[in-house]
Amino acid sequence: MDPESRRTRRERAAAVAAVVPALLPGALVVLLAFQAGGFFPQSYSIAASGLAVLLALAATALRRPAGGLTPPAAAGLAALTLFAVWMLVSSQWSHAPGRALVEYCRALLYVLVLALCALPAPRETKLSWGLRGTAAGMGVVCGAALISRLAPDLIGDGYPGRLSWPVTYWNGLGCLAAAAIVLTLHLAASPREPRTVRVLGAAALPALAATLYLTLSRGGIAAAAIGLLVYLLCGRPRGLPGALIAAVPACALAVVVAYRSPVLVDASATGAQLAAEGHRVGRIVLAAMGGAAVLRLLTLPLDAWLSRLTFRIPRIAFAALAAAVVAAVVASHAPEHARVQVKKFMNGSGVSERDPRRRLLSVSNNNRTEHWRVAMKGYRASPLHGSGAGTYENEWNRERRLDFHVLDAHSLYIETLGELGIVGLALLLATLGSLAGGIAWRARGPRRPELIAVLAAAAVWAASAGVDWDWELTSVSVWVFGLAGLALAGSAKPSRLRAAVPHPALRVLVALGCLLLALQPALLWRSQVRAVDGVKALAALDCPAAIDAALDSIAAVGSRAEPWELLAYCDSRSGRGDLAIRAARAAVARDPGDWEYHYALALVLAAGGRDPRPEAATALRLNPFDPSAAQAVELLRGKTPRSWRRGVATLPLSAG
Repeated sequence: MDPESRRTRRERAAAVAAVVPALLPGALVVLLAFQAGGFFPQSYSIAASGLAVLLALAATALRRPAGGLTPPAAAGLAALTLFAVWMLVSSQWSHAPGRALVEYCRALLYVLVLALCALPAPRETKLSWGLRGTAAGMGVVCGAALISRLAPDLIGDGYPGRLSWPVTYWNGLGCLAAAAIVLTLHLAASPREPRTVRVLGAAALPALAATLYLTLSRGGIAAAAIGLLVYLLCGRPRGLPGALIAAVPACALAVVVAYRSPVLVDASATGAQLAAEGHRVGRIVLAAMGGAAVLRLLTLPLDAWLSRLTFRIPRIAFAALAAAVVAAVVASHAPEHARVQVKKFMNGSGVSERDPRRRLLSVSNNNRTEHWRVAMKGYRASPLHGSGAGTYENEWNRERRLDFHVLDAHSLYIETLGELGIVGLALLLATLGSLAGGIAWRARGPRRPELIAVLAAAAVWAASAGVDWDWELTSVSVWVFGLAGLALAGSAKPSRLRAAVPHPALRVLVALGCLLLALQPALLWRSQVRAVDGVKALAALDCPAAIDAALDSIAAVGSRAEPWELLAYCDSRSGRGDLAIRAARAAVARDPGDWEYHYALALVLAAGGRDPRPEAATALRLNPFDPSAAQAVELLRGKTPRSWRRGVATLPLSAG
């Protein structure tokens, strides 16, 4: 083979290799979304471990593994890494190392995605492929969700009402659909995209709009409006008029038809009702998609004509337009109306579900302010470092004034302040500010629409995360850091590339560090999988299998409390009272703020004929609203071993 042919093959291989990290964010969205949105540790921990191995391979195989690192990306990566480390360190004052480890591994996933997308030297088309891949991944998830509602006989999720599958949380799916709308509009509007991509992007928008509506997510819809506003005002691609001509009527048709079919969001609807109405609506949505594709195909010449124009709008025109908008807002008494709505939001509570569609017109906070009050109480108790990563659930159980269970504070920023204090919030804001500021700074020249699309989609996520727990749904958040890394990857200047070739010894050290980094999330995955197996075995009254699973979980990660609780119950059932008490005390020691482990200790103490009353009282103090804790105090109030054994026989277990 002649040298020219070999050079051509190397260039093609390099081009393909450059596309692979660009497709990573979209691939992770799909992979995690179909695992309950990537909420549980067994989904994102194994993904983090795999990405750490991939980073080790990149450090050894790529000639310039950090050739694309720019100052904004480096600042964001450093801040996010410190944020993850701060989570892990927080176990020193929360005394709940298992909870801190779970939160650390989730944050580590975001660190690794950002590193893999920002470090390698970029190519001209890398961000374009990243946008296409991410939009396609979101489209797969939203498309599957929409089919599950419009054709439940093909893909039935088994959960009528607000659309949530496969993410399993309607607001999370709403955020994903909102971001997908922004990215897909960019693909439909950018003249830099191939004609086929523009047509397919326009065709996908009606389905995405219908998906967003069926979630009935007020936060998702508001976030979509914010993202679209950012893109329309700042992106301004030359193909935008043609895209809007094709998409707006089709999206309006799809949403109106879905809105006029209340059975699609009725929690009491039967499968037959959903199938009949869903098929009818599905045919109209398909027609809207086809119409959008045809209209976009017809408006493609408009893109070419607008791209040839060389006009520029003077800055004074933007200033005049902004002044006119402000004057109109003031004249319409919009500020006063906004104050009234904010007051309603802050003073409102739950949302009426008599007609679930009416929730879209409500400004009630749906008890968000109560969640935030509890988080802020944790912050005020320890302003510098908070209560510790993952401990909001314990804070809520102890301080809540409402009788329902939540795990998160429904606001990334407020929960971070409550759990990780001022230091944690500062690191989080430094991460997001570095990434967003770097993208905004680079959004100049012909690549402006691409970069603004990333910024607008990130604005969707940032707004939604402010009023919900999107951070914990890794499928809803992981793409933000991937696209930010792709957008910030530096241009391949010769001086940068020459300086970016590391010494072989440094490569080996970095690779070994990455492999060590992969170990902890892999162990967490093993621990979580076996803990889940143990809970299932205990529910089936198979204590030998539950004990084996719990011991495997402890062998993988000994700092978690859950498997020790399983051991306590099974040892107690098997008549090994002393072992059961030791296991229950081990669980309490690993998470002393969780009422369940004090409750479990009270039960095994009572079963062994020992005084359970102090532990039962502690469990009730840590969760005053829980009926099991109250029942334990009532039934175990006797003073003799016989009365304790008689009382514990009627109490439920707390594991699982």
